[in-house]
Amino acid sequence: MFFLAFYPNYPSACVSLKFIIMIMRYLREGLHIRQGKRLYWILWVSIFLTSIIFVLPVSSQQIYKVTQSGNSLLVKGDSNLHEWETKGQQITGELSAMVEAGSLKKIDKVSVKIQVTSLKSGKGTMDSKAYEALKSDKSPAITYQSSSFNLIHNEIISTGKLTIPGVTKDKTLKASYVIGADSKITVKGSIKLKMTEFGMELPTAILGTLKVRDDVEIIFDVSFK
Repeated sequence: MFFLAFYPNYPSACVSLKFIIMIMRYLREGLHIRQGKRLYWILWVSIFLTSIIFVLPVSSQQIYKVTQSGNSLLVKGDSNLHEWETKGQQITGELSAMVEAGSLKKIDKVSVKIQVTSLKSGKGTMDSKAYEALKSDKSPAITYQSSSFNLIHNEIISTGKLTIPGVTKDKTLKASYVIGADSKITVKGSIKLKMTEFGMELPTAILGTLKVRDDVEIIFDVSFK
């Protein structure tokens, strides 16, 4: 019982152990044969192991959903005339992870989706060109599905399948994460790629005067809770 004195917040454990001790005392007092003594010590070992199970903290995988607000995905690029960017906030998805002592110990999977038509540049013509290049009528979402992870301090290196627009490529993402006091996990990172590797035609505008360049950067800031 001295062991339980250090853990007063485990009433269910106390009840279970008291029941075992009651049986054990009965065996000790009523059975004097060798088998009874042997069972007596077996029960003492059981008490010790049960105490450990109740007392030690248990870590387990949990599912964290993308929060309803505070998320963003920014696509930045260039053209022969000027730089451009478009931003989306309608992001959904989930993260399956094990958190212990304020840090990620293991990530099982991550899946993220953003609706193409939620990407806005503030310029209607540019948005229309972007939706056309992304084939939003046939592939309405950009998605990422993880396959493996490597955790280094507060950095996440994830390999998975990135789909834009309807074309899937294996990509490696690097990101940093922060876990808030409210257990919210915020992941920030970026990836550079070429539009043509996903079968996209480079948009043009102003009768071909403006020509978008192939290289783009995707910058993401996503929270899970």
